Amino acid sequence: MKKINFLLLFVVATVLNLSAQIPSEYCGYLIKPENNPKATAYITFETNSEGNIVISIAPYDGDNNTYFRNSGWVDGIINDITVDGDASGAPYFERTIGTPEDPDQAPQAHGSASQITLKPLATIAQGAKIVINGVLEYETSMDDNLWPTIKFEYTYGSNCQNVPAITTTVDAISFSPEQGVQTFKLSGENLTSDIVLAYSKGLTVTPSTITPESDGSITDKTITVKWEGGASNPYLNISGGGMLVNNNKDIDITATGFSEFCNKIISQGNNGTQFLAYATATTSSDLKTVTFDIAPYNENENTRWANSGYLLNNVKINGVDATGNYQKEYGETSTSLVFNSPLQKGDVLTVEGAAFVWQIYNATTGDAIETNAFIDPIQSYTVGCDCKADTTTGIANAVSNTEVKIYPNPAVDTVYVEGDVNEIAIFSLQGQQVLTNSKTNTVDVSGLASGLYIVRVIDGSGAQSSAKLQVK
Repeated sequence: MKKINFLLLFVVATVLNLSAQIPSEYCGYLIKPENNPKATAYITFETNSEGNIVISIAPYDGDNNTYFRNSGWVDGIINDITVDGDASGAPYFERTIGTPEDPDQAPQAHGSASQITLKPLATIAQGAKIVINGVLEYETSMDDNLWPTIKFEYTYGSNCQNVPAITTTVDAISFSPEQGVQTFKLSGENLTSDIVLAYSKGLTVTPSTITPESDGSITDKTITVKWEGGASNPYLNISGGGMLVNNNKDIDITATGFSEFCNKIISQGNNGTQFLAYATATTSSDLKTVTFDIAPYNENENTRWANSGYLLNNVKINGVDATGNYQKEYGETSTSLVFNSPLQKGDVLTVEGAAFVWQIYNATTGDAIETNAFIDPIQSYTVGCDCKADTTTGIANAVSNTEVKIYPNPAVDTVYVEGDVNEIAIFSLQGQQVLTNSKTNTVDVSGLASGLYIVRVIDGSGAQSSAKLQVK
């Protein structure tokens, strides 16, 4: 085993001067392994005034049984923690587990606790990069044996005080042909630059840039999202403001009742990376014509369908060969299948083989970038579906234009909410839901740490409103 240097042998830990705040990379950081949605939880890393790293886990969406399991990491992973890339040959930290209310609390069954404390066994410079890499063990109500492999890279000395952060009154929105507009509110604290909302083709988001006030705040800014032609792969990402990448926020978007091809991103061999383009499919009002349009993915490109001999072949309706029952009308950016008699709404049209074949050219020079991009797998489209939605009426999950009235504010224990209340939810500024209550106008906040929170209220009609709450 290698020896720690002379200085490290004699100095146990440095009590940090945290007057110069460093924002932590992990302030309510969402853990959501792609292969296991049940594994969702929040992780926070902070260095306290004694120089210890405090790692806490918190529930997602009101779960009541989220804990570290088996002390979070096996001893080998703790022993292999690196500091600025150096594995000293001896452990850098001593670990204890407990809860925020009782850091020295004995663990529950199978080593479960909501907080881990790492006490340095040697001097570590403020700003040093701490890397923990390996299987993190934890549990939720949905799964009591979760063990994703996650690499954490944390800046020693950083914490979650005065960290640039935003919160929104919704985490997800949905669209349908009858519902083409959604709104929500956005608030932020300690922001140092503009907030930017990036979104997929076929949506419009207003405003798409928000400038914070001089004190770095944004208060209940209403965001309007419209389905303008829509997207088969919709997204809305919120970033900027000086936030760390880990604190960027994605609003989940779902859409039902539309064409499978609404500005759908197509790619070479369906690999998602090469020769991208947008494809849209619609049905004529008489149900006799199905049209496929193509548009460029990149602004500096022109995209067109390949000639009709290589496009939209082996057509079937509900699995039955349609040869002889349609004609192909080819166009460079719009090609149609015209059927001899009307189809039925809900019929499933499939094309097989080289279903889509397209070409991409440089928009300035006209030079070919790719002349034979194609998708092999079967492509399916539901007849009668298009990409239109009503963007003038009926805003589901709308956010009220008026701020909900809550009192007292600041609060110590019980908070009262005026008006029709179906659900009360309280969020941290990192977007973590920390409390929820239904069918009542009160909520007890005595268990919350002091600080600023966002209160979201949903009334009996589903309308939402929000307000800031200071907890003492």
